Amino acid sequence: ASLGGPDTTAQVNPYSLTTTLVEHAQQQGAKLIEGTVTGLDLDDAKKVKGVHVNGQTVPAAIVVLCMGPWTDIAARDWGLQLPRVQGLKAHSLIYSPTLPKDAPGPPEHCLFTSFGYKSGKEAEPE
Repeated sequence: ASLGGPDTTAQVNPYSLTTTLVEHAQQQGAKLIEGTVTGLDLDDAKKVKGVHVNGQTVPAAIVVLCMGPWTDIAARDWGLQLPRVQGLKAHSLIYSPTLPKDAPGPPEHCLFTSFGYKSGKEAEPE
């Protein structure tokens, strides 16, 4: 089955993606503050109005918590009840095939694998 082509799919490098998103946000007027977040400033209705970072409270209309499976734990410690975020371990194997000099480019293929045990149980490498 086809997942798409070069116009609709991509392999993303997490560092490059994050850096590009931050740079674009800064071009739009966002300010990057690097530091340690120790809590959230909430109003009486539990709406976030700021972030405690580096010993100061930084006002914020919108806060995005990007902590993977630790997000709901931190949010709970900081006074918020969020839906449970669960982690899932997965692996990507990236191959760089040796191509003939006249090849137009690498093949556009993706392989999803699974296997079955004698017991009938099926599993996937993720």
